[in-house]
Amino acid sequence: MRGQPAARRAAARQAEAAPEIAALRSHLEQVLGRVSGKFALASAIRYALSRWPALTRYLADDRLEIDNNIAERANARRGCGPEELVVRWPRRRRRGRGGLLNAPRDRQEQRP
Repeated sequence: MRGQPAARRAAARQAEAAPEIAALRSHLEQVLGRVSGKFALASAIRYALSRWPALTRYLADDRLEIDNNIAERANARRGCGPEELVVRWPRRRRRGRGGLLNAPRDRQEQRP
């Protein structure tokens, strides 16, 4: 529906996506009732249900998309991926028994 007028997008979302989202919520609530609260699955479902307003916001606001692929592609063209955001610090030397900075090779030599 990208590129379509806002009224057409809203109508399509209400006709197609809203029932699917409602079914997903009821299914998640059913599964949550059957799964022990200690399982990771229960934790993931509780997380999803706590974020439900953010997930369903795009149903009411015609300007929003369900994903952010447009922004991701724009960043990819500029070379701003996750690997560029990682700060790589130089490896630190560890302190030895005497409090001096020793290379790993020196530490092996000091052991009796």
